Amino acid sequence: MYYFSTFISGFQDIVTSLIGQMLKDVEIVSVFDGVILYKTSAAPEKIRATKIFSNSFMLLGRYQVSADKTPDYLVKQFLGSSKDMGAETRSEIGRSRYETFRVISSQRNQLYSTDRVLLKRVEDKILKNTNLSVDRLNPDVEFWFLTRSEGIGLFGMRITKHKSYDKVLQRGELRPELANLMCWLSEPGSDDVFLDPFCGYGSIPFERSGIAEYERILASDTDKDKLKAVAAKFQSTTNRSKILVSADDFFKIAAPKDLVVNKIVTDPPWGEYEKMSVETVKFYEEFLQKCSELLAPGGILVFISSCKLEIDEVLKKLAPKLALEQSYDILVSGKKARIYKFINN
Repeated sequence: MYYFSTFISGFQDIVTSLIGQMLKDVEIVSVFDGVILYKTSAAPEKIRATKIFSNSFMLLGRYQVSADKTPDYLVKQFLGSSKDMGAETRSEIGRSRYETFRVISSQRNQLYSTDRVLLKRVEDKILKNTNLSVDRLNPDVEFWFLTRSEGIGLFGMRITKHKSYDKVLQRGELRPELANLMCWLSEPGSDDVFLDPFCGYGSIPFERSGIAEYERILASDTDKDKLKAVAAKFQSTTNRSKILVSADDFFKIAAPKDLVVNKIVTDPPWGEYEKMSVETVKFYEEFLQKCSELLAPGGILVFISSCKLEIDEVLKKLAPKLALEQSYDILVSGKKARIYKFINN
């Protein structure tokens, strides 16, 4: 079966390398900025559990489109085709016990209002092919028509569903797929002593706990209220005894006794949702020095920040043991940010 999945813009290289580890018999068809098309024998349940994706769809149609074409063009192509929804689509509808649906259109990552007449016609065709009924407010499943700037159009049935992040995440909390990808960048291993010294609400350590085995996860922050939420997240986690949540100031902590930290993955303050006690350049200078002190030789540091200019300044004037291996420019809630990966020499 063919699928397409969306992911955070800027991560196409790592998503391409990871998808083969996560899904069996994967054949990558195309990769664009923020979307990957592929064929796999993996069940939809397995794709839904693949946390590096934002959303995933069963591919029902692919079209070549010019830049001026809107999603209405895709709708017309679908309406003019004799091809039905396919046995796999109906099987997934039955297996997931979907009863209602709606149609969504997107043009260059922005929601698009489909012509009302076309919308009614496409709803009627889907209804006829699937026996689903229309619910435009709270459906069980969605059918999407998307046009992209690369000159492709996609039609698919969305197989992932989650509440709007605006409703479930705290202010400044990382989206799960971003935290997950950052953990993968740290090259997870069973011998990891993994530290997030600015854990906030725990997105990063929580995602790491579900990726692979580890020796220990250390999650710390100075905000005790946030740490209560972190502890609650880990309440039912396997290997709970290997996870330590503590109230600590990163710049004052010593290396853990009897443990050697070999991975640090974190989201340090950006100075937007929380005040920084020192000037930004000085903060990152001290941050990088402290990470180098705590990390074992060959250890990996991954962090995200919007303070690109300040960090560039620090890297120019400092010669720390940390060597920059890779960086990724991304958008977080519409704001430009960069993810850094360092190796401790």
